[in-house]
Amino acid sequence: MAGRAGRKGIDTCGESILMCSNANEKNIGQNLISCSKLLEMNFSSNFGAQSASDVATLKPGIKRALLETIVSGVANNKLEVIQYVNCFLSSKLEKEDSYEKYLKWLNQNQFIDVDKVDSNGVIDEHYKPTQLAYAVVGAAMSPDEGLVIFSELQKGIIFEYIK
Repeated sequence: MAGRAGRKGIDTCGESILMCSNANEKNIGQNLISCSKLLEMNFSSNFGAQSASDVATLKPGIKRALLETIVSGVANNKLEVIQYVNCFLSSKLEKEDSYEKYLKWLNQNQFIDVDKVDSNGVIDEHYKPTQLAYAVVGAAMSPDEGLVIFSELQKGIIFEYIK
């Protein structure tokens, strides 16, 4: 894979080229199509859909901070996320429970998987980062930028796969 990131504040997007051998081309195309279907399914995930106004008010920096916190293992469940938010992000969030909108967004966009665990009659949510989350954090991108790049890669691979 090769490419050039867009320049922050100047470009609205970057370019990426994925080259593979003919033997791997079909598998890569099928994997990207599968990921695309997972993304579509998660828009109606167990969290429920968010309104367009909710999504529009989400701040990219907070999305990134929460994702990095989950990927790094600092916060793996709801209590740890609440503690993190209270220590580092409380002044940035309008309401105490608005972090849940961010977790919903991360789940709906396939950055985290959410498992509900029953511990002595108390249901807790555990968050597990996906491969997409690791890739975005490892590339030092924001989740929004990661989705754009992922979408562009899907278009290119699917186009080549169809040919």
